[in-house]
Order: sequence, then C-alpha cells, then structure tokens
Amino acid sequence: MELLKTVRSLCTPAMVYFALSFISILLIAIQNMGNKKKYCVGNFECMVTDTVMVFVAKALYVIFWTFILQLMCNGGYKNLAWLLLLFPYVLLFVMIGFFILGLSFDVVKSIL
Repeated sequence: MELLKTVRSLCTPAMVYFALSFISILLIAIQNMGNKKKYCVGNFECMVTDTVMVFVAKALYVIFWTFILQLMCNGGYKNLAWLLLLFPYVLLFVMIGFFILGLSFDVVKSIL
C-alpha cells in the first residue's frame, strides 16, 4: 500500500515516465514469456544469460530515472524534468523527419 501511495505522490513528469515505462516493460515481459535465454523486443532478439536479470535491470533503471525526475520536480525544476522526459521522443521524431527528407532528396536527385 505504501508503494501505491508513493506512486500517486509523483509529480506529473515522473508519473508519465513511470507509467510509460511500466507499460512497455509489461508488454515486453509478455512477449518474452517462456524465454529463459533469449530476450526479444519486437522482431529483434538476442541471447542473454538470464531474461529475469534483464527485467530486474530495466526495473532498476526505471526506478532510478523516476527518482531523478521527482527530485527535479521537488527542487523546482519541473520544466527541466519535462524536457528531460520528452527529449528522446522529440529526437526520435526529428530523426524520422530527417530520414524522410533524406529519402525525398534522393528521389529528387534520381529524377533530375
């Protein structure tokens, strides 16, 4: 019950990060059910010594970054916490945009 109280007291950036990470770990865990030595994410797979340890490491990583985001919010840096949370997603869309633009420039070059 104390864990639930702690999760509910998280600031919005930390809560969003925790929720997204929890959902992704849950979905990846479902995909890896029954695999002891093979870790799969989507179509990608790799051999590992123990998939349970991979998920323990993921959980510790999520707890660490949730704690960091919460510390930032408590210190009055909520906007910086949002920036840190959204940066990987913004970077992903920028890279996809560059990829699309790069493809369209190649198409234009081939036409000329």
